[in-house]
Amino acid sequence: MDKDNQKTLVPKLRFPEFQDAGEWEETRLGNIVDVLQGFGFPEKYQGKKNGKYPFYKVSDISNALASGSHFIEKSANYIDDDDLLYLKAKTIPRYTTIFAKIGEAIRSNRRAITSKECVIDNNTAGVKAKEGKAKDLFAFYLFSKVNLIDHSGGVVPSVNKTTMENISITCPQLPEQQKIADCLSSIDGLITAQGRKIESLKAHKKGLMQQLFPAEGETIPKLRFPEFRDAGEWGERKLGEVCGAIVKSCVWADQAAARSWRSPFTNLTPRMISARWFDPSSFLHFSWAHWHSLKTMAIAVLRDRQPLVR
Repeated sequence: MDKDNQKTLVPKLRFPEFQDAGEWEETRLGNIVDVLQGFGFPEKYQGKKNGKYPFYKVSDISNALASGSHFIEKSANYIDDDDLLYLKAKTIPRYTTIFAKIGEAIRSNRRAITSKECVIDNNTAGVKAKEGKAKDLFAFYLFSKVNLIDHSGGVVPSVNKTTMENISITCPQLPEQQKIADCLSSIDGLITAQGRKIESLKAHKKGLMQQLFPAEGETIPKLRFPEFRDAGEWGERKLGEVCGAIVKSCVWADQAAARSWRSPFTNLTPRMISARWFDPSSFLHFSWAHWHSLKTMAIAVLRDRQPLVR
């Protein structure tokens, strides 16, 4: 094979202490992790809010990631040892990477790391680093690069244990794995902290809006800037007096003006579904029946433009 076309097993970016560590090893995923299976979870056992083991489902993974963390801690369902015995299920250890293994959820490529011993349902699977072969956090980041939909089959997408074990990966030695995991996890920590700040600011903004606008039935807000504290009550107006009109099934009164004006509209027809900017000339010849069937809304953004008529 031509040297320029040979597959390189060395990353483009590498920490200085590993510059001379040689190539990464090409191997199968099953050589560095154990693939763990989930178990059936009958409805009569679901809904328990407390217990020894969290029983994670795909929705719990989504909820954990939505909270801004890769670690999954909360579950909608819990079980105890008696339930575990009846279900003939086995627990999986902490620091296992879990994910959806069937259905459209595979396409999302969502991964979460268990923070405690738990059980997973049969729509879910996990990968746990083998001792002496891989580090748990590195396995999480490595597996996050695997697009499972590329390895799925069937009318309903799914991946099985054997397929996952045979996925080809490249892997460095343990010290370099640890260095990579430490680096990426520290960045994730910063992202999580920043996300919390954003959520805090959103909550602060929401609270301000509740105080900066009068409550229902009142005409003076609870919180007012110093220079407006003696400005009197807020006036009551009709919506149409202060903003553009919202109308159904409309045409422009002046077609020439319509053709010369471009405005950021929400889509008016399925054909325009992805358009950010809407050109009124494209709907001038639609019939009233067409507009009615589409049940669309047209918004006149500027009141001083040519008016819309019904």
